[in-house]
Amino acid sequence: MTTITHSLQGLKTVLERLPIGDEGGVPAEMMQYTHGVIFIRGLHAGRIKETKCPGVFIRKDAQGSWSKPVAIHFLEGTYNAKIVTDRMDCLILINDVQSCCVLEAMGQIGFNKDAYPIEEGPVVGTDKWFSMRQQLKSDPSVLSTKAFSYLCASRKVYSCNLLSPAFQFRPSSNEKFYNSRNATLKNIIQGTYPFTIPAAGTKLLDAVNGLLTKRFPTTKEPAVVEEQKQDSYRAHASTYTHQENEEAMPPVMGRPYADSTASTGWGGAPIPGEYEEPVGRPYSNSTGRPYSNSTGRPYSNSAGWGGSPLAPPPPPPPPRTDDFPVNDKKAAMNVEETPQKSPSQVLRQSSFNF
Repeated sequence: MTTITHSLQGLKTVLERLPIGDEGGVPAEMMQYTHGVIFIRGLHAGRIKETKCPGVFIRKDAQGSWSKPVAIHFLEGTYNAKIVTDRMDCLILINDVQSCCVLEAMGQIGFNKDAYPIEEGPVVGTDKWFSMRQQLKSDPSVLSTKAFSYLCASRKVYSCNLLSPAFQFRPSSNEKFYNSRNATLKNIIQGTYPFTIPAAGTKLLDAVNGLLTKRFPTTKEPAVVEEQKQDSYRAHASTYTHQENEEAMPPVMGRPYADSTASTGWGGAPIPGEYEEPVGRPYSNSTGRPYSNSTGRPYSNSAGWGGSPLAPPPPPPPPRTDDFPVNDKKAAMNVEETPQKSPSQVLRQSSFNF
């Protein structure tokens, strides 16, 4: 069994038993942003530096398909785990696309805090995971710029703190698997060299690819999702007219007798029919007495909302001369009284013949 076949068998076992989204497992959100997987099998207890343990690297392309496996080894680094057993498998989830490109082009990569950061992988239910969930609410791209490391043992997942790990292409193992001494990591990823493994190895590879597709669903990048949201906002804003805004707004309170669609604005000139007198609520001046002008419409001496008076008040009607009030003594004294005639004078003016 070659190194790649041996590593694929261990990766298949881990993916089948890996708890995802459950208490004490790998968060499901972590798997959605994964673009590359590094699996190192057989980290023995006591190995701290220069382990040179063999493993495998598989990368996901833009279409969501997983590449051919490439044999690599853990060149150097230090790992600290909360639990140490005789045999532990290291699983590294690379969410940073640039890290995958560097490993593909150079054949090796070293993770550190400055260039390509790698952090201790959070486990569901721990304080680190709750803290990361709070960061996701404010910055959804916090998971897409780093790599996270885990240790898998006895069907359980543990946080692993890798200090400056370095991984390198393993030519001898890839030569046995692809039957070519000229195979590089980039050529294998791009599919230049065919497999030279038997049918059993092909079935194992198909099973691993199926588990990778199931465990690591393809998702869109946060930047692409944000750009699509902005495009949808722009499209909605272009179709949202001022007329729709007016229809959606409630009527303006404070001018119950004005027509908002025909008014000239606040404090503008009056429009015929704008200030019609409602039934039971006549307009009145400052004295409180209702009256009407020559047009038959009520008059308001108020300046309105920052404007000028609409029109001067009409003159009072002239006094009536046909009769006088009973209590008006001054007007009754100015009238000349007609002298009363005697009965004889009345008889002389009469034309009747007795």
